[in-house]
This record gives sequence, C-alpha cells and structure tokens, in this order.
Amino acid sequence: MYEAVTSHSNYLICMPRGSGKSSYVECVTLHALATGLQKFVVIISNNARAATGLLTDLWRAISEPDTPFAQDYPAVCFPFQVCKGSFRRRQLYKG
Repeated sequence: MYEAVTSHSNYLICMPRGSGKSSYVECVTLHALATGLQKFVVIISNNARAATGLLTDLWRAISEPDTPFAQDYPAVCFPFQVCKGSFRRRQLYKG
C-alpha cells in the first residue's frame, strides 16, 4: 500500500472481515498526508456508514492530543487541536 501511495497508483485490499483493513488504510493515509507524500487521498468505502466511520477515526487521530499520531506529528495536529473541532475557530490559531 505504501508503494501505491507514493507512486500514485490504485490499491485494492482483499482481506477477511476483522483483519484490520480500515486501520491499515487510516495509518497509511495519515502518514502520506503528514509527510507530504500526497496532498489529497481518496478512500472509497463500501457504504456511507463505513465512510463516516473512517473519517471520524481520521479526525480523532488528528484532533486529540493523546493519540500516537498527534505525538509523532505535533506540527500537523496542533492547529486542529487549538480549534477544538470547530471549523469556525480558525482565528484562534496564531492570533
């Protein structure tokens, strides 16, 4: 999956139910965005509920200060943590 993300190609995951496919996608997506390997990432899910769950997990990893991702990439996560989940609070970051 990492090679697919860095080389701008498609990637299909076929694994049994409960084997961690979603967690794997979340980790690679966050890494690619935080390190600048990709500006945009498209994740296609099987239904709206699963897609909402993926986006919620990604948002939680960025916006909560005690997650391992937030500890590894504080410069990426800090603006989201200061805004406390509100998109209208962007004036709180750097003044």
